[in-house]
Amino acid sequence: MRKKPFEIFENDKLSIKIAKITTLIITALIALAFVSNVIFPEEGESLPTPYEFLELMFFPMGVLAGMLLAWKWRLTGPLITIGSLAIFYALEYHAKQRFPRGLTPFLIIVPAFIFLIDYFVSKNTGSRV
Repeated sequence: MRKKPFEIFENDKLSIKIAKITTLIITALIALAFVSNVIFPEEGESLPTPYEFLELMFFPMGVLAGMLLAWKWRLTGPLITIGSLAIFYALEYHAKQRFPRGLTPFLIIVPAFIFLIDYFVSKNTGSRV
């Protein structure tokens, strides 16, 4: 039987609905950024180096994959998200001897923390939705 549109949200708690919606918004914005860079590249911009490509595999790709996996696996998905961001920061520090500036990566992974908190709260109360 086919699911109706938005049926994926039907039985979720409000916090999980918010996490899912923000995951979709973040995914759309990152996809838009990638597409815009392909369609309208900045002058003099070259393809990523192999090392930069490796970094891109962890942030944003690994982060987004983890958040999307969190829809089904509330522990595994967030751990992939947080681990991907940690590996990205380690690679960035290794390459530039400094950490990236700004809070954007941490704001992007907020839904992962919502999924993770829900997992532990549901595990302790026994009421997983």
